[in-house]
Amino acid sequence: MSALWKAWVALWSKQETAEPVALFRIAVGLCIVMMLVHDIPNRGFIWVEHTDGGYRTILKTKRMMALLGGHTFTVVNGLLATIVVTTITLILGVFPRLSALISLQCHLALASSGQPGGGQDQLLHNALWLLVLARSDATLSLTARLRTKQWRPAVMVSSWPRYLIIFQLLLLYQAAGYYKVSTHWHPGGDLRALYYALNTPIWNRWDFMTLWGMLFPLTQVATLVSWLFENLGPVLLLLALCFRSTRTRSGRLRAAFNRLPVRNGFVLVGLSMHLGIWLMMEVGVYSPLAMAFYPCLFHPDELRAAGKRWLGSRHSSVSSPCQAEDAETSHTAG
Repeated sequence: MSALWKAWVALWSKQETAEPVALFRIAVGLCIVMMLVHDIPNRGFIWVEHTDGGYRTILKTKRMMALLGGHTFTVVNGLLATIVVTTITLILGVFPRLSALISLQCHLALASSGQPGGGQDQLLHNALWLLVLARSDATLSLTARLRTKQWRPAVMVSSWPRYLIIFQLLLLYQAAGYYKVSTHWHPGGDLRALYYALNTPIWNRWDFMTLWGMLFPLTQVATLVSWLFENLGPVLLLLALCFRSTRTRSGRLRAAFNRLPVRNGFVLVGLSMHLGIWLMMEVGVYSPLAMAFYPCLFHPDELRAAGKRWLGSRHSSVSSPCQAEDAETSHTAG
């Protein structure tokens, strides 16, 4: 028992650089910007009581909205203005924990009107709370630039907030998979779920009914892949990440998982699925917000190495024309 406790303490005592959490912070902020672009022009339809010039009857005013004065244009505009300011500071990494906390409370107040935000609002609330817990301004932030005179300092932070972000992503998919129990989803059924969704006016972004009829077998394959991804993917990814962190230990299953690109396969399927949903269906910012969690699936060392490779290739592509010109000049002079 003591060995297990020591391993648990060691796991939650780990430290690493903060690139994944910083990218998560920036991506969540950009998703809020996307939401604001849509919601601010429609605020009268979504949050304002009809007695104050809105288009809805809000049966019960809850908590913070009641303290602020109800679902009036003045209160809603004030909350949205606060969200705009905190989103800017969140993206820049200026007091990100406080910014995330204030933004979260404003979003919760607006959501108390019962607007049909659905899963994307709940996912956003969880993401903001995770940013309250995480030190996300250690790198890729204006705060880091002012403190260290670098945009990407190698400052060490606790690893456990990144673990919680990963757990939230896995929980999102596993819960979604549990809800897909109809015969239109699971392998023993007709696999028509995606076909129906793509032809439902409230969901589809483009009216391609004839096209989807021609591609019906492809939609069945996509439905099956989605069901398998959400029901089996989280378990496989959790095992892959655990085995990856203990790769020095023995065991055939651990060795097999470390040989196979389980995590990269999960990322490829997940990103493809979300990009497809985003392009074909009206789901708000759900897909971009889910993809905001993906940088945390990678260790900071991997992200830093990828960044160096990208910057190196970019530098080479920029410098190569100059080098060619210099070589041509030298050849002419010779």
